[in-house]
Amino acid sequence: MSAPAARNAAAGIAAGVTLKLAAALAAALAPALVLLIVVAAVFGPPAQHATSGALRYGVSAFALKDIPPDYLRLYQDAGERYGIDWAILAAIGKVETDHGRSPAPGVRSGQNTNGCCAGPMQFNNDFGRGGGTWAAYAVDGNHDTHKDIYDPADAIPAAANYLVALGGRADIRRAIFGYNHAWWYVTQVETSADRYRGGLQTNPDRPPDVGHLAWPVRGPVVSPFGPRWGRMHEGIDIAVTAGTPVHAPAAGRVSYAGWMSGYGQFVCITHTPRLSSCAAHNTSLRVHVGDNVDRGAVIALSGCTGRCFGDHLHFEVHTAATWSHPSAVDPLPYLRDDQAP
Repeated sequence: MSAPAARNAAAGIAAGVTLKLAAALAAALAPALVLLIVVAAVFGPPAQHATSGALRYGVSAFALKDIPPDYLRLYQDAGERYGIDWAILAAIGKVETDHGRSPAPGVRSGQNTNGCCAGPMQFNNDFGRGGGTWAAYAVDGNHDTHKDIYDPADAIPAAANYLVALGGRADIRRAIFGYNHAWWYVTQVETSADRYRGGLQTNPDRPPDVGHLAWPVRGPVVSPFGPRWGRMHEGIDIAVTAGTPVHAPAAGRVSYAGWMSGYGQFVCITHTPRLSSCAAHNTSLRVHVGDNVDRGAVIALSGCTGRCFGDHLHFEVHTAATWSHPSAVDPLPYLRDDQAP
């Protein structure tokens, strides 16, 4: 039994035992009751874990013009269902077939000019034999008991399903590459997605993109975000020894890599137009401005450069594409519990 299930079972038992029965059994079951109390005190109620998921973006004016309304709804529904940015799905649909409007063969019937693929999302169906990635990830999106490669109601959620299988919830760039195996294709999709996204939609009860970032290093937090020594401490300090590899907390592009006053060897990564992360006091940097990095890539080695009083990693999160003092927020809500040190 899992720990949460065990805790729930213990709580149910405790609630169901009446005071009269407890008194009658106290002498005989005293050791067991003591053990139950200790278990409840140690484990407490089920933990609340931050969860990862797709960033929820609104729709830009350009998207409203360019994407047919029925396709837009399907992209958004599939993105919500599968935890994939809807704009990425829409961008794939744009690059592949202009949202089903392309007059090329294989969009509404038959196969494409290579003979391998078909439909608005251009799935490989084993040259028309019904196999390939379509057989593996096809979805009956409109619940008509038929998985139709030419029907966007089936093809679009199938594309989202395929991106999830390619690791898209953790690293969308690599998943896009897996969709068509070309980096120029990734660039085209990302460019189109950027044009389709509107403002970031957030739940007012939690910060935007909660749980999106992995921890850059493993170690205890020795200094939290907030006022410290008469000034604002715009990140968290994680205790690690000098030379510890610092990992990219999510895929993105390096926007700063070099010396910064106070921060020493400093590196920042833009993950989305409204989310970036930075690591300071490093001994050395392993990336350059403009580099594209995957989640988990080593971007630096920790140390104590700049204004520093001992080896550690200073880690910041910003609700902007680049570093700035006003955009700094507490990193802890953004870090995934399942990847905590």
